[in-house]
Amino acid sequence: MKSTVSILISFVIALSFVFQGTTQAQCTKVLKSRTGTVYAAGPAKTTLRPTSNSITVKVNKRGGRAQTIVNIYVNNVRKKFINFNNGNYSSTKTAVITGVRNKNVRIDIVNQSVGNKFEYKLTVTGEAPASLGKLSGNLVGQTQKTKTFDKSCKNNVRITVKRKSGQARASLVIKKNGRVVQNFLFNNNTQNFSKSFPNSKDARYTVELRNLSVGNRFGYEMSATQSN
Repeated sequence: MKSTVSILISFVIALSFVFQGTTQAQCTKVLKSRTGTVYAAGPAKTTLRPTSNSITVKVNKRGGRAQTIVNIYVNNVRKKFINFNNGNYSSTKTAVITGVRNKNVRIDIVNQSVGNKFEYKLTVTGEAPASLGKLSGNLVGQTQKTKTFDKSCKNNVRITVKRKSGQARASLVIKKNGRVVQNFLFNNNTQNFSKSFPNSKDARYTVELRNLSVGNRFGYEMSATQSN
């Protein structure tokens, strides 16, 4: 009986890790996307420098008959390849490459036929970064700046707005999916605003910053970061 209970507990724990891993894996971002046609004259080359440690390369063969190989290089060393045999068919193939954070990745789609073409769609995805965007600038009197950040795929979003220069009063409005969730006033001596917003999965935040003064400036820096 004890053995059965232990097995059941182990199964539940393992299952919870599977679900956690699935949830985390869903927090991805399209890093590169392109469509095109490759002829024998030369390959289609795509480059990127991921901030995530792992990326998924997906190639959708949409048309053409050419035999084609997709070579994936990391710092000029080929790590993986995807092969499409010749023939008139559609197919989608993927490859996962790890150890690519802050490295130069190049994807070459090489047509290996002479008279045929290869029509494709390439999509490269990776773990969504913590940063959802940032912006800095300088507001003169009675002007406003609006910034919409990337959609969050994690649960918490922290929005920070800093005064970098100037003495102007300024109003701050933060919207979540178009609905106002925060109002804040920068007085002459207020320097920074920073707040974390929970339950933010799949939400998109917009910041509206307005200089309320006439003759003074408001130098600003705003950013949004996400976390579980």
